[in-house]
Amino acid sequence: MSSSNSYVNIGSSACGYNGETDTSGKKCQNQPVKLEYIPEECTSLFYEGITIDNDLNISPTNKETDKKRITMLVKGTRPVVLYYSRTNGIKGWFEAVDPSKIDSEIQKLKVFVNENPIAGLVLKGIDYRFGLIPENEIPQNYSEKISKYLRVIRDQFPSLQIGMYLEAKSLIHYGEQKSIRDGGCSKTPTDFTDWFSFEILNNVVDFYLFGFEEFNECNSKFLKGGITPLVTPDPKDPNINTLVRFTIALKEAPIPKTKTYLEYLIKPSLKKQDELIFRGCERSYNEYCENPDYKNLWCVDNQDSFYEKGQFAVTYARGFVAKDIDLVDRDNKCECNDDKFITFHMVLSGYNGNPMITCSKISGS
Repeated sequence: MSSSNSYVNIGSSACGYNGETDTSGKKCQNQPVKLEYIPEECTSLFYEGITIDNDLNISPTNKETDKKRITMLVKGTRPVVLYYSRTNGIKGWFEAVDPSKIDSEIQKLKVFVNENPIAGLVLKGIDYRFGLIPENEIPQNYSEKISKYLRVIRDQFPSLQIGMYLEAKSLIHYGEQKSIRDGGCSKTPTDFTDWFSFEILNNVVDFYLFGFEEFNECNSKFLKGGITPLVTPDPKDPNINTLVRFTIALKEAPIPKTKTYLEYLIKPSLKKQDELIFRGCERSYNEYCENPDYKNLWCVDNQDSFYEKGQFAVTYARGFVAKDIDLVDRDNKCECNDDKFITFHMVLSGYNGNPMITCSKISGS
């Protein structure tokens, strides 16, 4: 589907705004980063977002006070795209695509969009993740039902860009599972995956946003280079997901480059046992550079892997979303040319084909 001229361009280097703070100021800063400090190269801002419940009431996803933050974002100078979730997750989406319920949802969305002039919505939680949802629970003709649902949304909101948030590793696993059943080669592009019929969805979706936050589980193999490697750090381990494997599934799905966005995490990842120890706003290069012991605990990208991700995005995608732009290096602890958003700029330099930005504390050594 070609984009309408009335669409707001979300650009090729979007940024995800987190906004988490620590009111005590003990663990993190007690005030969010002001929008005017966010790099001007962030072409639009993605935010988590809004959720609709079983009674079709729309509210901020994280906490009620986020209403003020959403208002702050839409009053800014950049286009804002919100993640759009349902209280019951994937089962909520199974129910939402029922044509009998769409009219009431449309009315609630109209009220929200009129009050909050956003540029787009990303449907989140709509993908059934590999191994978590039994196949017998997935509605028949799910892709066709999503397509009909989205056509109604598009008719009522012609200026909104509509995206679908999909887990990158599930695309790999569903694609490879189908390929194995077919004897190593796919029958037809629409037959390649049991996940979605992309040839149907491509006609109604403006873009797919692929998330990599859980691409691999953080462990000792990913301490230097992060959990989203281009190639495997351990050739003997067949379970490691890589961007190379992702490209194969992406091409076979088939999903056009013009409809592909990659959501890169530009802050460290933690091992499972440590996730409850640290607040979300602590997971930053600010903390990593300030605490040398974290080099043996946290999985982090470095200047080379960030640059590779930028090169990868320009080759295979329409653009990227740098997740949690405001939680990179707020206090300049990494001492990277006074750049508090250094990891974003490292990706961007690769995307734009500029020389790689280097910084000793994020060199991977």
